[in-house]
Amino acid sequence: MPFVHAAPRLRYPTALAIGAAGLVVRWLLDPILGDVQPYFGVLVGASLATLWCGFGPGLASLAFTFVASEWLFSDFDVLTHPVHLLASLITFAFGAVVVWLMAGQRTARDHARRDAAAADHRRAELQREVERRQALEAELRHSREEFRTLVERAPVGILGADAKGRCTFANRMWYDLTGLTPADTLGNAWSRAIHPDDLAATMDRWTESVATRYPYINELRVVHVDGTVHPVLATAQPIYDAGGAVVSFIGTVMDLTELHHREAMLRRLIDTQEQEKQSLCHEFHDGLIQYAVGSRMLLESYLRNHPGAPQRDVIETVISHLGRGIDDGRLLIRGIRTAVLDDLGLAAALHDLADQSASAGITVAVDLPADLDTLPPVLETTVYRVVQEALANVRRHANVTTARVVLTRHPDRLDLEVSDQGCGFDPAAAKVRGFGLAGMIERTRLAGGTCTVDSAPGRGTRIAIRLPFPAAAATLPAPR
Repeated sequence: MPFVHAAPRLRYPTALAIGAAGLVVRWLLDPILGDVQPYFGVLVGASLATLWCGFGPGLASLAFTFVASEWLFSDFDVLTHPVHLLASLITFAFGAVVVWLMAGQRTARDHARRDAAAADHRRAELQREVERRQALEAELRHSREEFRTLVERAPVGILGADAKGRCTFANRMWYDLTGLTPADTLGNAWSRAIHPDDLAATMDRWTESVATRYPYINELRVVHVDGTVHPVLATAQPIYDAGGAVVSFIGTVMDLTELHHREAMLRRLIDTQEQEKQSLCHEFHDGLIQYAVGSRMLLESYLRNHPGAPQRDVIETVISHLGRGIDDGRLLIRGIRTAVLDDLGLAAALHDLADQSASAGITVAVDLPADLDTLPPVLETTVYRVVQEALANVRRHANVTTARVVLTRHPDRLDLEVSDQGCGFDPAAAKVRGFGLAGMIERTRLAGGTCTVDSAPGRGTRIAIRLPFPAAAATLPAPR
Protein backbone atom coordinates (compact mmCIF):
# COMPACT_ATOMS: atom_id res chain seq x y z
CA MET A 1 0.00 0.00 0.00
CA PRO A 2 1.65 3.31 -1.04
CA PHE A 3 2.11 6.19 1.45
CA VAL A 4 0.33 9.48 1.07
CA HIS A 5 2.91 12.23 0.94
CA ALA A 6 2.52 15.81 2.12
CA ALA A 7 2.87 18.63 -0.36
CA PRO A 8 6.52 19.87 -0.62
CA ARG A 9 5.80 23.30 0.89
CA LEU A 10 3.86 21.79 3.81
CA ARG A 11 6.25 19.02 4.79
CA TYR A 12 7.89 20.75 7.77
CA PRO A 13 4.69 22.29 9.19
CA THR A 14 2.97 18.94 8.74
CA ALA A 15 5.82 17.08 10.45
CA LEU A 16 5.75 19.48 13.43
CA ALA A 17 1.98 19.12 13.65
CA ILE A 18 2.30 15.32 13.70
CA GLY A 19 4.94 15.56 16.42
CA ALA A 20 2.70 17.88 18.44
CA ALA A 21 -0.17 15.43 18.07
CA GLY A 22 2.08 12.68 19.43
CA LEU A 23 2.90 14.85 22.49
CA VAL A 24 -0.82 15.50 23.04
CA VAL A 25 -1.48 11.77 23.02
CA ARG A 26 1.37 11.19 25.50
CA TRP A 27 0.11 14.06 27.71
CA LEU A 28 -3.38 12.55 27.71
CA LEU A 29 -1.90 9.20 28.75
CA ASP A 30 0.28 10.78 31.44
CA PRO A 31 -2.13 9.99 34.30
CA ILE A 32 -1.81 6.34 33.36
CA LEU A 33 1.82 6.09 32.30
CA GLY A 34 3.32 8.66 34.64
CA ASP A 35 7.10 8.68 34.21
CA VAL A 36 7.02 5.42 32.24
CA GLN A 37 7.83 5.89 28.59
CA PRO A 38 8.06 9.71 28.63
CA TYR A 39 9.37 9.69 25.06
CA PHE A 40 6.58 7.50 23.69
CA GLY A 41 4.87 10.41 21.90
CA VAL A 42 8.22 11.70 20.64
CA LEU A 43 9.08 8.44 18.88
CA VAL A 44 5.60 7.83 17.53
CA GLY A 45 5.27 11.39 16.19
CA ALA A 46 8.77 11.39 14.65
CA SER A 47 8.14 8.03 13.01
CA LEU A 48 4.84 9.12 11.49
CA ALA A 49 6.27 12.48 10.45
CA THR A 50 9.15 10.71 8.69
CA LEU A 51 6.83 8.35 6.86
CA TRP A 52 4.59 11.22 5.83
CA CYS A 53 7.04 14.01 5.13
CA GLY A 54 10.55 12.55 4.74
CA PHE A 55 13.83 12.40 6.64
CA GLY A 56 14.46 16.14 7.14
CA PRO A 57 10.98 17.01 8.44
CA GLY A 58 10.99 13.81 10.55
CA LEU A 59 14.29 14.79 12.17
CA ALA A 60 12.96 18.30 12.82
CA SER A 61 9.84 16.81 14.35
CA LEU A 62 12.01 14.58 16.57
CA ALA A 63 14.06 17.55 17.82
CA PHE A 64 10.98 19.65 18.44
CA THR A 65 9.04 16.96 20.29
CA PHE A 66 12.11 15.87 22.26
CA VAL A 67 12.64 19.38 23.63
CA ALA A 68 8.91 19.78 24.25
CA SER A 69 8.77 16.41 26.05
CA GLU A 70 11.63 17.43 28.33
CA TRP A 71 9.79 20.63 29.18
CA LEU A 72 6.40 18.95 29.68
CA PHE A 73 7.42 15.83 31.53
CA SER A 74 10.84 16.45 33.09
CA ASP A 75 11.06 20.20 33.69
CA PHE A 76 14.51 20.13 31.96
CA ASP A 77 16.12 18.26 34.85
CA VAL A 78 18.66 17.04 32.30
CA LEU A 79 20.52 20.23 33.14
CA THR A 80 21.03 19.13 36.75
CA HIS A 81 21.13 15.32 36.47
CA PRO A 82 23.96 14.00 34.32
CA VAL A 83 22.46 10.51 34.30
CA HIS A 84 19.20 11.89 32.98
CA LEU A 85 21.14 13.86 30.39
CA LEU A 86 22.92 10.72 29.19
CA ALA A 87 19.65 8.81 29.04
CA SER A 88 18.04 11.65 27.08
CA LEU A 89 20.93 11.76 24.64
CA ILE A 90 20.72 8.00 24.13
CA THR A 91 16.96 8.29 23.63
CA PHE A 92 17.42 11.10 21.11
CA ALA A 93 20.07 9.11 19.29
CA PHE A 94 17.74 6.11 19.23
CA GLY A 95 14.97 8.33 17.89
CA ALA A 96 17.31 9.65 15.18
CA VAL A 97 18.12 6.08 14.19
CA VAL A 98 14.40 5.29 14.09
CA VAL A 99 13.83 8.36 11.88
CA TRP A 100 16.67 7.28 9.60
CA LEU A 101 15.29 3.74 9.36
CA MET A 102 11.78 4.99 8.73
CA ALA A 103 13.11 7.35 6.04
CA GLY A 104 14.93 4.42 4.45
CA GLN A 105 11.76 2.36 4.55
CA ARG A 106 9.83 5.27 3.04
CA THR A 107 12.41 5.62 0.28
CA ALA A 108 12.42 1.88 -0.35
CA ARG A 109 8.65 1.79 -0.56
CA ASP A 110 8.66 4.80 -2.88
CA HIS A 111 11.17 3.07 -5.12
CA ALA A 112 9.12 -0.10 -5.00
CA ARG A 113 6.01 1.86 -5.89
CA ARG A 114 7.76 3.55 -8.83
CA ASP A 115 9.22 0.23 -9.98
CA ALA A 116 5.78 -1.35 -9.77
CA ALA A 117 4.27 1.52 -11.75
CA ALA A 118 7.04 1.24 -14.32
CA ALA A 119 6.50 -2.52 -14.50
CA ASP A 120 2.77 -1.99 -14.96
CA HIS A 121 3.52 0.51 -17.72
CA ARG A 122 5.90 -1.90 -19.41
CA ARG A 123 3.36 -4.69 -19.13
CA ALA A 124 0.71 -2.43 -20.67
CA GLU A 125 3.08 -1.47 -23.49
CA LEU A 126 3.99 -5.10 -24.01
CA GLN A 127 0.33 -6.02 -24.12
CA ARG A 128 -0.35 -3.29 -26.65
CA GLU A 129 2.63 -4.45 -28.73
CA VAL A 130 1.38 -8.04 -28.60
CA GLU A 131 -2.08 -6.90 -29.65
CA ARG A 132 -0.60 -4.76 -32.44
CA ARG A 133 1.47 -7.65 -33.73
CA GLN A 134 -1.50 -9.95 -33.56
CA ALA A 135 -3.52 -7.42 -35.55
CA LEU A 136 -0.69 -7.11 -38.09
CA GLU A 137 -0.40 -10.88 -38.38
CA ALA A 138 -4.16 -11.15 -38.88
CA GLU A 139 -4.04 -8.41 -41.50
CA LEU A 140 -1.07 -10.10 -43.17
CA ARG A 141 -2.91 -13.42 -43.25
CA HIS A 142 -5.94 -11.66 -44.70
CA SER A 143 -3.81 -9.90 -47.31
CA ARG A 144 -2.11 -13.15 -48.26
CA GLU A 145 -5.47 -14.83 -48.61
CA GLU A 146 -6.75 -11.97 -50.74
CA PHE A 147 -3.59 -12.09 -52.89
CA ARG A 148 -3.89 -15.86 -53.26
CA THR A 149 -7.53 -15.54 -54.29
CA LEU A 150 -6.74 -12.72 -56.70
CA VAL A 151 -3.89 -14.65 -58.29
CA GLU A 152 -5.92 -17.82 -58.69
CA ARG A 153 -9.02 -16.09 -60.07
CA ALA A 154 -7.23 -13.55 -62.29
CA PRO A 155 -8.20 -13.75 -66.00
CA VAL A 156 -4.50 -13.61 -66.97
CA GLY A 157 -1.64 -15.96 -66.30
CA ILE A 158 0.46 -14.90 -63.29
CA LEU A 159 3.92 -16.28 -62.53
CA GLY A 160 6.48 -15.58 -59.83
CA ALA A 161 10.22 -16.03 -60.21
CA ASP A 162 13.28 -15.71 -58.00
CA ALA A 163 16.08 -13.21 -58.54
CA LYS A 164 17.67 -15.50 -61.17
CA GLY A 165 14.44 -15.81 -63.13
CA ARG A 166 13.51 -19.34 -62.08
CA CYS A 167 9.74 -19.81 -61.81
CA THR A 168 8.52 -20.31 -58.23
CA PHE A 169 4.75 -20.39 -58.74
CA ALA A 170 2.07 -20.03 -61.42
CA ASN A 171 -1.68 -19.60 -61.23
CA ARG A 172 -4.52 -21.62 -62.70
CA MET A 173 -4.85 -19.42 -65.81
CA TRP A 174 -1.25 -20.18 -66.81
CA TYR A 175 -1.85 -23.89 -66.56
CA ASP A 176 -5.12 -23.54 -68.54
CA LEU A 177 -3.35 -21.47 -71.21
CA THR A 178 -0.44 -23.89 -71.65
CA GLY A 179 -1.79 -27.21 -70.45
CA LEU A 180 1.38 -27.68 -68.39
CA THR A 181 1.59 -29.06 -64.86
CA PRO A 182 3.52 -27.47 -61.96
CA ALA A 183 6.35 -29.91 -62.59
CA ASP A 184 6.46 -28.71 -66.22
CA THR A 185 6.55 -25.04 -65.18
CA LEU A 186 8.63 -24.50 -62.04
CA GLY A 187 12.30 -23.68 -62.32
CA ASN A 188 13.31 -23.03 -65.93
CA ALA A 189 10.88 -25.59 -67.33
CA TRP A 190 8.29 -22.88 -68.18
CA SER A 191 10.27 -22.11 -71.35
CA ARG A 192 8.95 -25.29 -72.95
CA ALA A 193 5.60 -23.48 -73.42
CA ILE A 194 7.21 -20.87 -75.72
CA HIS A 195 6.80 -21.31 -79.47
CA PRO A 196 10.10 -22.64 -80.89
CA ASP A 197 10.40 -19.71 -83.32
CA ASP A 198 10.05 -17.21 -80.42
CA LEU A 199 12.10 -19.04 -77.81
CA ALA A 200 15.57 -17.60 -78.51
CA ALA A 201 14.41 -13.96 -78.64
CA THR A 202 12.20 -14.46 -75.56
CA MET A 203 15.01 -15.96 -73.49
CA ASP A 204 17.47 -13.28 -74.61
CA ARG A 205 15.09 -10.52 -73.61
CA TRP A 206 14.31 -12.24 -70.30
CA THR A 207 18.03 -12.69 -69.53
CA GLU A 208 18.60 -9.02 -70.30
CA SER A 209 15.73 -8.00 -68.00
CA VAL A 210 17.10 -10.11 -65.15
CA ALA A 211 20.60 -8.69 -65.65
CA THR A 212 19.54 -5.03 -65.97
CA ARG A 213 16.67 -5.24 -63.44
CA TYR A 214 14.39 -3.50 -65.94
CA PRO A 215 10.71 -4.44 -66.32
CA TYR A 216 10.15 -7.11 -68.94
CA ILE A 217 7.54 -6.76 -71.70
CA ASN A 218 7.29 -8.87 -74.82
CA GLU A 219 4.69 -10.15 -77.26
CA LEU A 220 5.23 -13.79 -78.16
CA ARG A 221 3.45 -17.07 -78.75
CA VAL A 222 2.86 -19.94 -76.38
CA VAL A 223 1.94 -23.45 -77.44
CA HIS A 224 -0.64 -25.50 -75.54
CA VAL A 225 0.16 -29.16 -75.05
CA ASP A 226 -2.64 -29.94 -77.54
CA GLY A 227 -0.75 -27.98 -80.23
CA THR A 228 -2.87 -24.82 -80.33
CA VAL A 229 -0.89 -21.57 -80.50
CA HIS A 230 -1.86 -18.47 -78.51
CA PRO A 231 -0.37 -15.00 -79.00
CA VAL A 232 0.28 -13.48 -75.58
CA LEU A 233 1.63 -10.31 -74.00
CA ALA A 234 4.12 -11.19 -71.26
CA THR A 235 5.26 -8.69 -68.63
CA ALA A 236 7.39 -8.99 -65.50
CA GLN A 237 8.28 -6.49 -62.79
CA PRO A 238 11.29 -6.88 -60.45
CA ILE A 239 10.63 -6.78 -56.68
CA TYR A 240 13.30 -5.11 -54.52
CA ASP A 241 14.25 -5.50 -50.88
CA ALA A 242 14.96 -2.60 -48.50
CA GLY A 243 18.53 -2.39 -49.79
CA GLY A 244 17.49 -2.11 -53.44
CA ALA A 245 18.49 -5.66 -54.44
CA VAL A 246 16.18 -7.71 -56.67
CA VAL A 247 14.66 -10.54 -54.66
CA SER A 248 12.01 -11.79 -57.08
CA PHE A 249 9.91 -11.08 -60.16
CA ILE A 250 6.15 -11.05 -60.60
CA GLY A 251 4.82 -11.39 -64.13
CA THR A 252 1.62 -11.68 -66.16
CA VAL A 253 0.78 -13.48 -69.38
CA MET A 254 -2.27 -12.10 -71.21
CA ASP A 255 -3.89 -14.19 -73.93
CA LEU A 256 -4.27 -12.01 -77.06
CA THR A 257 -6.04 -14.59 -79.19
CA GLU A 258 -9.47 -12.99 -78.93
CA LEU A 259 -8.00 -9.52 -79.42
CA HIS A 260 -6.19 -10.64 -82.56
CA HIS A 261 -9.39 -12.22 -83.85
CA ARG A 262 -11.27 -8.98 -83.28
CA GLU A 263 -8.54 -6.94 -84.91
CA ALA A 264 -8.60 -9.27 -87.91
CA MET A 265 -12.38 -8.86 -88.12
CA LEU A 266 -11.98 -5.08 -87.87
CA ARG A 267 -9.37 -5.09 -90.63
CA ARG A 268 -11.69 -7.15 -92.83
CA LEU A 269 -14.52 -4.76 -92.02
CA ILE A 270 -12.40 -1.75 -92.98
CA ASP A 271 -11.31 -3.48 -96.19
CA THR A 272 -14.92 -4.32 -96.96
CA GLN A 273 -15.98 -0.73 -96.29
CA GLU A 274 -13.25 0.58 -98.59
CA GLN A 275 -14.32 -1.84 -101.31
CA GLU A 276 -17.97 -0.83 -100.85
CA LYS A 277 -16.98 2.86 -100.95
CA GLN A 278 -15.01 2.23 -104.13
CA SER A 279 -17.92 0.38 -105.72
CA LEU A 280 -20.42 3.01 -104.60
CA CYS A 281 -18.30 5.85 -105.91
CA HIS A 282 -17.85 4.13 -109.27
CA GLU A 283 -21.59 3.49 -109.52
CA PHE A 284 -22.35 7.04 -108.51
CA HIS A 285 -19.77 8.54 -110.86
CA ASP A 286 -20.51 6.32 -113.85
CA GLY A 287 -24.27 6.32 -113.30
CA LEU A 288 -26.06 9.22 -111.67
CA ILE A 289 -23.36 11.84 -112.36
CA GLN A 290 -23.11 10.80 -116.01
CA TYR A 291 -26.90 10.99 -116.45
CA ALA A 292 -26.85 14.45 -114.88
CA VAL A 293 -23.97 15.54 -117.12
CA GLY A 294 -25.77 14.17 -120.19
CA SER A 295 -28.99 15.94 -119.24
CA ARG A 296 -27.18 19.26 -118.82
CA MET A 297 -25.44 18.84 -122.19
CA LEU A 298 -28.76 18.09 -123.93
CA LEU A 299 -30.39 21.16 -122.44
CA GLU A 300 -27.42 23.35 -123.32
CA SER A 301 -27.50 21.97 -126.89
CA TYR A 302 -31.22 22.63 -127.12
CA LEU A 303 -30.77 26.27 -126.09
CA ARG A 304 -27.96 26.73 -128.62
CA ASN A 305 -30.11 25.32 -131.44
CA HIS A 306 -33.28 27.18 -130.39
CA PRO A 307 -32.35 30.69 -129.33
CA GLY A 308 -35.97 31.72 -129.07
CA ALA A 309 -37.17 28.65 -127.19
CA PRO A 310 -40.07 29.30 -124.79
CA GLN A 311 -39.34 29.32 -121.03
CA ARG A 312 -35.64 29.75 -121.74
CA ASP A 313 -35.07 31.13 -118.23
CA VAL A 314 -36.54 27.99 -116.67
CA ILE A 315 -34.28 25.77 -118.75
CA GLU A 316 -31.24 27.84 -117.76
CA THR A 317 -32.20 27.50 -114.09
CA VAL A 318 -32.43 23.71 -114.53
CA ILE A 319 -29.01 23.70 -116.19
CA SER A 320 -27.58 25.70 -113.28
CA HIS A 321 -29.09 23.32 -110.73
CA LEU A 322 -27.74 20.33 -112.63
CA GLY A 323 -24.27 21.93 -112.61
CA ARG A 324 -24.32 22.49 -108.87
CA GLY A 325 -25.59 18.95 -108.33
CA ILE A 326 -22.81 17.54 -110.49
CA ASP A 327 -20.18 19.55 -108.60
CA ASP A 328 -21.60 18.53 -105.21
CA GLY A 329 -21.75 14.91 -106.29
CA ARG A 330 -18.12 14.97 -107.38
CA LEU A 331 -17.11 16.56 -104.10
CA LEU A 332 -19.05 13.89 -102.26
CA ILE A 333 -17.31 11.15 -104.23
CA ARG A 334 -13.92 12.68 -103.49
CA GLY A 335 -14.82 12.79 -99.78
CA ILE A 336 -15.90 9.15 -99.69
CA ARG A 337 -13.07 7.78 -101.80
CA THR A 338 -11.23 9.66 -104.45
CA ALA A 339 -11.13 8.07 -107.84
CA VAL A 340 -7.64 9.45 -108.21
CA LEU A 341 -6.37 6.90 -105.62
CA ASP A 342 -7.86 4.03 -107.58
CA ASP A 343 -7.00 5.33 -111.03
CA LEU A 344 -3.73 7.21 -110.63
CA GLY A 345 -2.23 5.97 -107.34
CA LEU A 346 -1.24 7.35 -103.95
CA ALA A 347 1.00 10.20 -105.09
CA ALA A 348 -1.70 11.73 -107.28
CA ALA A 349 -4.29 11.21 -104.54
CA LEU A 350 -2.15 13.07 -101.99
CA HIS A 351 -1.61 15.96 -104.41
CA ASP A 352 -5.36 15.98 -104.97
CA LEU A 353 -5.88 16.38 -101.20
CA ALA A 354 -3.41 19.27 -101.28
CA ASP A 355 -5.41 20.86 -104.12
CA GLN A 356 -8.61 20.54 -102.09
CA SER A 357 -6.90 22.36 -99.21
CA ALA A 358 -5.64 25.03 -101.60
CA SER A 359 -9.22 25.76 -102.65
CA ALA A 360 -9.89 26.45 -98.96
CA GLY A 361 -6.98 28.90 -98.76
CA ILE A 362 -4.33 26.56 -97.32
CA THR A 363 -1.13 25.82 -99.23
CA VAL A 364 0.08 22.27 -98.56
CA ALA A 365 3.67 21.34 -99.41
CA VAL A 366 3.84 17.67 -100.41
CA ASP A 367 7.19 15.84 -100.27
CA LEU A 368 6.92 12.29 -101.64
CA PRO A 369 9.30 9.52 -102.78
CA ALA A 370 9.83 9.22 -106.54
CA ASP A 371 7.86 5.97 -106.90
CA LEU A 372 4.97 4.77 -104.76
CA ASP A 373 3.41 2.37 -107.29
CA THR A 374 4.65 -0.77 -105.51
CA LEU A 375 3.00 -0.06 -102.18
CA PRO A 376 0.50 -2.62 -100.87
CA PRO A 377 -3.12 -1.37 -101.13
CA VAL A 378 -3.58 -1.49 -97.34
CA LEU A 379 -0.72 0.97 -96.86
CA GLU A 380 -1.97 3.23 -99.64
CA THR A 381 -5.41 3.41 -98.06
CA THR A 382 -4.01 3.98 -94.55
CA VAL A 383 -1.72 6.79 -95.68
CA TYR A 384 -4.45 8.42 -97.74
CA ARG A 385 -7.02 8.32 -94.92
CA VAL A 386 -4.58 9.67 -92.32
CA VAL A 387 -3.54 12.56 -94.59
CA GLN A 388 -7.18 13.22 -95.49
CA GLU A 389 -8.24 13.46 -91.83
CA ALA A 390 -5.15 15.43 -90.79
CA LEU A 391 -5.63 18.07 -93.54
CA ALA A 392 -9.33 18.27 -92.73
CA ASN A 393 -8.38 19.08 -89.13
CA VAL A 394 -5.93 21.72 -90.39
CA ARG A 395 -8.71 23.38 -92.39
CA ARG A 396 -11.20 23.26 -89.51
CA HIS A 397 -9.07 24.06 -86.48
CA ALA A 398 -5.44 25.08 -87.14
CA ASN A 399 -6.10 28.66 -88.32
CA VAL A 400 -3.07 28.64 -90.67
CA THR A 401 -2.44 29.13 -94.38
CA THR A 402 0.29 26.51 -94.82
CA ALA A 403 0.85 22.85 -93.93
CA ARG A 404 3.31 20.13 -94.89
CA VAL A 405 3.03 16.45 -95.84
CA VAL A 406 6.23 14.36 -95.94
CA LEU A 407 6.25 10.68 -96.89
CA THR A 408 9.54 8.75 -96.64
CA ARG A 409 10.07 5.20 -97.82
CA HIS A 410 12.57 2.92 -96.12
CA PRO A 411 13.41 -0.69 -97.01
CA ASP A 412 11.12 -2.04 -94.30
CA ARG A 413 8.64 0.75 -93.56
CA LEU A 414 6.92 4.00 -94.49
CA ASP A 415 7.21 7.17 -92.40
CA LEU A 416 4.52 9.84 -92.79
CA GLU A 417 4.48 13.28 -91.20
CA VAL A 418 1.73 15.92 -91.44
CA SER A 419 2.59 19.17 -89.70
CA ASP A 420 1.44 22.76 -89.34
CA GLN A 421 2.38 25.80 -87.26
CA GLY A 422 -1.17 26.58 -86.19
CA CYS A 423 -2.90 27.09 -82.87
CA GLY A 424 -2.39 23.48 -81.69
CA PHE A 425 -4.60 21.55 -79.29
CA ASP A 426 -4.62 19.15 -76.36
CA PRO A 427 -4.43 15.60 -77.84
CA ALA A 428 -5.97 13.97 -74.75
CA ALA A 429 -9.00 16.25 -74.88
CA ALA A 430 -9.35 15.81 -78.66
CA LYS A 431 -9.56 12.02 -78.29
CA VAL A 432 -12.49 12.45 -75.90
CA ARG A 433 -14.37 15.00 -78.04
CA GLY A 434 -14.32 13.26 -81.40
CA PHE A 435 -13.40 10.24 -83.49
CA GLY A 436 -11.05 11.80 -86.06
CA LEU A 437 -7.84 11.59 -84.05
CA ALA A 438 -8.76 8.26 -82.48
CA GLY A 439 -9.64 6.94 -85.96
CA MET A 440 -6.20 7.84 -87.32
CA ILE A 441 -4.50 6.13 -84.40
CA GLU A 442 -6.66 3.00 -84.63
CA ARG A 443 -6.36 2.74 -88.41
CA THR A 444 -2.56 2.98 -88.12
CA ARG A 445 -2.49 0.37 -85.36
CA LEU A 446 -4.59 -2.05 -87.38
CA ALA A 447 -2.06 -1.71 -90.20
CA GLY A 448 0.65 -2.75 -87.73
CA GLY A 449 2.06 0.75 -87.31
CA THR A 450 2.29 3.47 -84.71
CA CYS A 451 0.83 6.97 -84.69
CA THR A 452 2.29 9.82 -82.62
CA VAL A 453 0.44 13.10 -82.11
CA ASP A 454 2.64 15.94 -80.91
CA SER A 455 0.70 19.10 -80.20
CA ALA A 456 -0.09 21.66 -77.53
CA PRO A 457 -2.08 24.89 -77.51
CA GLY A 458 -0.06 27.62 -79.20
CA ARG A 459 2.73 25.54 -80.79
CA GLY A 460 1.29 23.76 -83.81
CA THR A 461 0.69 20.10 -84.55
CA ARG A 462 2.82 17.22 -85.82
CA ILE A 463 1.28 13.85 -86.66
CA ALA A 464 3.82 11.12 -87.38
CA ILE A 465 2.98 7.55 -88.36
CA ARG A 466 5.27 4.61 -89.00
CA LEU A 467 3.92 1.74 -91.09
CA PRO A 468 5.89 -1.50 -91.52
CA PHE A 469 5.68 -3.24 -94.87
CA PRO A 470 3.87 -6.59 -94.91
CA ALA A 471 6.23 -9.53 -95.28
CA ALA A 472 5.66 -9.83 -99.05
CA ALA A 473 6.04 -6.10 -99.69
CA ALA A 474 9.15 -5.83 -97.54
CA THR A 475 11.04 -7.90 -100.09
CA LEU A 476 10.42 -5.34 -102.84
CA PRO A 477 13.35 -3.01 -103.49
CA ALA A 478 12.95 0.54 -102.32
CA PRO A 479 12.90 3.02 -105.20
CA ARG A 480 16.01 5.05 -105.77
